[in-house]
Amino acid sequence: MTKSAFIDFYNAEDLSAAKKILMDDIATLKTSVKFPHIPQRRDGDNKLSREVDDIFALYMCLDENKLLEQLPT
Repeated sequence: MTKSAFIDFYNAEDLSAAKKILMDDIATLKTSVKFPHIPQRRDGDNKLSREVDDIFALYMCLDENKLLEQLPT
């Protein structure tokens, strides 16, 4: 999925909720991987775009460190 598909389909509240769940799930992982700093809240212009960027950054870090399988389903 592309960034624009996320922005076109989901609203800011849904993306914020999804990011929070992902961040909470990452916090429960038992790993020494250092994840990028992602703020809990985003406000202002381009909020949708920045929320999607945050989710993608977390996902890429999980993928690069082969941790996707450790997330709850």
